[in-house]
Amino acid sequence: MRLLHQLAMGLVAFALYACSADHKLPASDPSEQAADNSESLIFSPGQANLYLDEETALMLESLPVESRTATPSATMNNVLADIGATSLERLFPYAGEFEARTREMGLHRWYKVQFDPNVSLDQASALFAKVDGVLTFERNLKATACSLDLPFNDPQLPNQWQYYNPGARSDWTPGADMDVYAVWKYYTTGNPGVKVAIIDSGVQLDHEDLAANADAADSFNFITQTSVIQPENHGTHVAGTIAAVNNNGIGVSGLAGGDAAANKPGVKLMSLQIMGSNGSGSGSGEQAIKWAADHGAVLCNNSWGYSFEDDKGNYLTDEARRTHEFYLQPNEGDYRSSLKSAIDYFNAYAGLDASGNQVGPMAGGLVIFAAGNDDKPWGAPAGYPGVVAVGSIGPHGYRTYYSNYGDWVDISATGGDANYGTILSTFINNGYGSYQGTSMACPHITGVAALLVSYFGGQGFTRDNLLERLLGGTSPLVSLSGQPIGRLSDAYAAFTLGEEKTPEGATDIEGKSDSNTITVTWSVTGSSDGTPAAGYYLFYGTSEEAVAASTPQKTVSGVSRNVIITTTNTVGEKLSQVFSALKFETSYSFKLVGYDVQGNYGPSSPTITVLTPANQPPVITVAESVDNLSLKNFETKELHISVSDPDGHATSVEHLPGTSSEKWAAATSGYLLFLSGSGLAPGEYASVIRARDTYGATSELQIVYRILPNQPPVVVKDIPNQIIEGSSKSISFELDPFFNDPDGEPLTYKINNPAQAVIHTNVNEGMLYITSLGYGLVPLTVTAFDARGDSAELQFQVLVRENGVEYQLYPNPVVSDLFVSTGTDLEQTRVIIVSSTGNTVYDETISTSAFVPGVVSMEKFAPGKYVVTIRFSGKEYQQTVIKK
Repeated sequence: MRLLHQLAMGLVAFALYACSADHKLPASDPSEQAADNSESLIFSPGQANLYLDEETALMLESLPVESRTATPSATMNNVLADIGATSLERLFPYAGEFEARTREMGLHRWYKVQFDPNVSLDQASALFAKVDGVLTFERNLKATACSLDLPFNDPQLPNQWQYYNPGARSDWTPGADMDVYAVWKYYTTGNPGVKVAIIDSGVQLDHEDLAANADAADSFNFITQTSVIQPENHGTHVAGTIAAVNNNGIGVSGLAGGDAAANKPGVKLMSLQIMGSNGSGSGSGEQAIKWAADHGAVLCNNSWGYSFEDDKGNYLTDEARRTHEFYLQPNEGDYRSSLKSAIDYFNAYAGLDASGNQVGPMAGGLVIFAAGNDDKPWGAPAGYPGVVAVGSIGPHGYRTYYSNYGDWVDISATGGDANYGTILSTFINNGYGSYQGTSMACPHITGVAALLVSYFGGQGFTRDNLLERLLGGTSPLVSLSGQPIGRLSDAYAAFTLGEEKTPEGATDIEGKSDSNTITVTWSVTGSSDGTPAAGYYLFYGTSEEAVAASTPQKTVSGVSRNVIITTTNTVGEKLSQVFSALKFETSYSFKLVGYDVQGNYGPSSPTITVLTPANQPPVITVAESVDNLSLKNFETKELHISVSDPDGHATSVEHLPGTSSEKWAAATSGYLLFLSGSGLAPGEYASVIRARDTYGATSELQIVYRILPNQPPVVVKDIPNQIIEGSSKSISFELDPFFNDPDGEPLTYKINNPAQAVIHTNVNEGMLYITSLGYGLVPLTVTAFDARGDSAELQFQVLVRENGVEYQLYPNPVVSDLFVSTGTDLEQTRVIIVSSTGNTVYDETISTSAFVPGVVSMEKFAPGKYVVTIRFSGKEYQQTVIKK
């Protein structure tokens, strides 16, 4: 024996983890967050569809799936990092025999991107607009009719599509599920008085999400013939589907797992191990089935079958067919077998004591087998009439590619399909993971049966009563006609079998257009006893007559229909369905037909018609006034640009610069435009901003600005001459008060110092610093420059003399002219020069000051020492001067 999910393919397990990029966009401002919240009511956050050009699509196809967020395109990589992308994959997967026509229609160029839901769709759209090869950014409309409150707080329940599938993906069929939410809400979540035997590999009985429902005392290992169970993933996964503990805030939900928060335990799980970790078994399935009957089980799950491969992997068709035909026969004569005998025993005696009295919730038992994963018209031992044989569907609503099939398959259930979605449940080591296979479909039927026995079971309830509901309660939505795997099991339909709950017609249907999006609303109707409709067909199209003529049995050409599941809604509750990306200025008609879970249809609603308005172009606004906008040569002006679309469509924005000095940047909210006059000739310029919505409506804003002629700096006043007394002394002052720029430009300065041995000069941020190094009079020139290089200049003098000396004779020694410097004001000074022999060689009165020194020519004097006496302001000074 071998596990059925391993007959067709290897182990399919997906680790559950969250990817995040380190590089994220900054948080939006409050106004943008408000817009995003409104947007998220209609569109699914953190996901979008991209339509790519052929070259980009081929590039992505060549990459492994896990590498598609690190592409050869740097621009694409940056955008994927900015939005925190976690996956990028084909929206329409590889289609096998239909791949050629898939590509012919360009469907292979559609890619689905998942990213950080905190990044707004507008931000993501604007970023992808800059990526070469991305032709369209499509938001994903929320397809559910209304928000659904999950029945339990198990964190991974939203990933268990097999319990509730409203068609959340474009390739999923609404109602391709077990329809169990309404059963949990209105009937039962399981009862510990119901025991379920899991004949499989070992179950982790102390698993965090199974222990409360485990029956360890009656579990047994038929490989080792001990009570020690060796846990394996397969058996643990099967157990979780049947009865993982519900509403405990941990892991997943099970079909009959109870309600921990309400202190309601689920059904009891008995692990009867006949297989090891490799999927092959050496334990006796026959012994295990009889043990189950003798230890209180009334349901027996068997997700296993016989392998017909030789040691080289060849499938033995004749042997498989022969064995299948053997099991199709009653357990008698040449067709008698121990396994059939054990099954017959379980069917007859489960739930009864040794005297034949009913002590369990059901008189007699039910053995459930997986049909097998060989994609063949036979399966053993599932074909035995004494068992319920289970085929498999995926979320797309069709037989899975691996499921065995034939008239001998009694019923089908959700078993998962790797191309569309697999089954999430418990793994060993307190883990969780996904498998696909009829092994996964089988426990869904067992779980529904466990719910039925939990609610209807008791004295007098028999195996036949269960089979009537289990096999009669099938889906009103998913038709498996032409796919011989039985009908799809529907838990709610099994509970309401034989009851007519035809809903009244919806009379308050209304439609409202918002651009090319129409929202249809109505109230849930119910049957005469108040049972809400199981769901609605919502017909829509552009022909009112065609929509009005459409029925659930026949949809008129040109009309489409959506399925909205409402089994867990209440009568009177408002529902809505949103239709987006419609044509503009077009009339659309809608009508509703409700149905109950048994497939009875109520009367049609009135047909309503809604007209979509014309598309409105985006609106571009500038926060600042741009009337008579002018800039001086040195100026830069920052303009805040916002782009909005009256219809709420995504927009792309383009900047067409008027000059190379303009700068354009995306901001947290909107865009920034920087206009600069630097380096531009005076004149008029125009910057253009163009916005385009998803549907091609375009608007343009031209911002005209003028660069004014430059006016050079001017001198405001003279700089006073400066006196520094002593060497290594410093003075400083601002230069700005002596100059002015008519344009208001900040000025820069340059100093011309011809006597760097006498003084050192330096300008820093408009301050002039002068430090004395020697003695003497230095003429300085200060030149002021504006941004264009136009200038103005001033001259002044700096006198450096000894500290405390009111005059200065220089140079000393002297060759020709002797300069006589006195105070700051011009005055008359008598100068007397006497030679070393006592002769007066010069005696005259001359005009002197500190900055206009008097000059005495000593060129013709003989070399030697001279005593120079000067008299001014009533004072007299003498100094020896050497003549060379």
